[in-house]
Amino acid sequence: MAKKLLTVCTWMKRPAIWTGSLCATLMLASCYSTTVSMGDMEPTDPAVEVNTAHNGHFIGGLVNATKVEDDVYVGDNKDYMTKTYVSLGDAIVSALTGGFFAPTTTKFYLPYGSEMPRKVKMPPVKLGVRGGLNLSAPTGGGHSAKLGFKAGLILDVPMTHSVYFQPGIYYSQKGAKVYGDKVAQNYIEVPLLLSYRFGVPNILASVTNGTTFTRNMQFQVHFGPYLAAARDNDFSRDRFDAGLQVGLGGLFLKHIYIGLSYDYGIIAPDQREYNNGSFHNSNFSIVGGINF
Repeated sequence: MAKKLLTVCTWMKRPAIWTGSLCATLMLASCYSTTVSMGDMEPTDPAVEVNTAHNGHFIGGLVNATKVEDDVYVGDNKDYMTKTYVSLGDAIVSALTGGFFAPTTTKFYLPYGSEMPRKVKMPPVKLGVRGGLNLSAPTGGGHSAKLGFKAGLILDVPMTHSVYFQPGIYYSQKGAKVYGDKVAQNYIEVPLLLSYRFGVPNILASVTNGTTFTRNMQFQVHFGPYLAAARDNDFSRDRFDAGLQVGLGGLFLKHIYIGLSYDYGIIAPDQREYNNGSFHNSNFSIVGGINF
């Protein structure tokens, strides 16, 4: 089948001097569009939009995390057209992640008067409740781990059928035992994570013979930054913190979540807290919860 490619516009040339403004970043990132026509359809033919797909790309587009099967969106039609572009929402996510995750949007068109395929819907946005335990200690010598509690809310916002944006807010107890003395820190954390979802591996499906329980399982890995306001009880001081989180988990029976994660603080705590030296927060978590 012949494939005709029409590049409508390309990335605009960035200015020599960055202003640091998110608005400028979005304007520069939003002018990209590629149109592909299949079969006997031409880009100038009268067309009707029939479906939209959301694509996930990592590292500035070098790695494609999703595979779009055209027939899912256009049915049995052989003459159709696609337009892939960076939407405003795509540009915002790309800017917030520094280009590490760079989503795009694809729209599908059929010739005017064609038989319409079924409408493909994105998964719904879901609210999740989470709670669990922390095991935390700053990096460096002379410290032992301290057990704490965390609880909060998250939103599951689908960017594609397999890539989700996952913001949240948590109350989280961190700190350490420093030379036998407990240092307690109470955090209000706002994680801004990306979550990649995938189904049950073939080996697990074969072992369980594809039971209903297995078919309803979904695994995920997540990563991204978090922002936090910390209160050090022992020193009666407030401070700002930020860091990175990486983790993995599973969704069972479509609603029950169990996962592990690791946080690494980028901003060093006040050195007076830990008897000199430059230290960063380090924390392991195990959480469970329900998605509604």
